[in-house]
Amino acid sequence: MAYTDIDKATDYFTTFLWTGDGASTRSITGVGLQADMMWSKIRNVGHQHNLVDTVRGVNQRLLMPNESGAEDTTGTQGYFNSLDSDGFSLTYGGAGGYNTNRSGDTYVGWFWKANGSGSSNTDGSITSTVSANTTSGFSIVSYTGNATNGYN
Repeated sequence: MAYTDIDKATDYFTTFLWTGDGASTRSITGVGLQADMMWSKIRNVGHQHNLVDTVRGVNQRLLMPNESGAEDTTGTQGYFNSLDSDGFSLTYGGAGGYNTNRSGDTYVGWFWKANGSGSSNTDGSITSTVSANTTSGFSIVSYTGNATNGYN
């Protein structure tokens, strides 16, 4: 990767803290950028990590990078509805919902800027969707494997 000057790193990556208020839906602002990927974690309770991105779609589509399961689309623990121009919106999963907005719980989110919802890449034998930020050297890639050549 070629060297690039980044005058303001928070244009491409930032960390944001919030405290849950127990509301069933909530919009949070003040993140400082339009994120394309968010990795979040409750801070005061041992629980899964949550990862959402604009390439796969945000609403009720959580990856849990610290667990072995597939994408969670149930939303029973709460989920993120959208990544917005200066924050995000969420839905709380109720009393056992540690993922997003349980009253009094503290959360951290790490936010990355790629390049929106991505574009199709047909180079090679697998079609993928790619959202890349060449300035910061960050990208999100999604593909469906073809069950051959080691791709599942």
